[in-house]
Amino acid sequence: MDIYKCTIVDIAYYENEKQVIVNVDIQDDIIEMSCEVNGICFSSSGEYYFDTFQSLRDRLLELGYGIKCNGSRINAIQSGMRGYSENIYLVEIGKQALNKDIFRIWDYADIKDFPSTDEQKIYANKWYKSLDPSVVIDKNIITSFCPETAPLVAISLLEMLVGKEKAEIVATAMGFQLAKL
Repeated sequence: MDIYKCTIVDIAYYENEKQVIVNVDIQDDIIEMSCEVNGICFSSSGEYYFDTFQSLRDRLLELGYGIKCNGSRINAIQSGMRGYSENIYLVEIGKQALNKDIFRIWDYADIKDFPSTDEQKIYANKWYKSLDPSVVIDKNIITSFCPETAPLVAISLLEMLVGKEKAEIVATAMGFQLAKL
């Protein structure tokens, strides 16, 4: 079991900050999180770390409490590859997420706005749509942000292996027009 000391705030009275202990237990691919505020126990469980955090955070928000941590930022997003960890990306519209953008969910954040999960998802969708190009090639690394770009990733990889001309032939034979990818 992991224990995190977090700062929560009564959203109606921002000067009323309190320290709480959040317990995180991971067993058999189930993540359980819980904390107690003013005698009320809040808990959440799920398969993915950030989703479980968001559920716990939303329960706290329903009763007027915000958690002052990175996971509560509007621009917090978790990659599917990090789904079982406490690491998130703090992203910016129009910019690809990089290693320097990785932070721990529970680290303190001096914030005054406490978005809900739905608000974070709206921001995440805006961020995904802002990425142009949808596939980034950096030396021998190809990254993409959604399954819809799989054909472009495949053709990009093929181009790296056999050259642009042959990749275009294969793409055309598969029914793809490179200008549309």
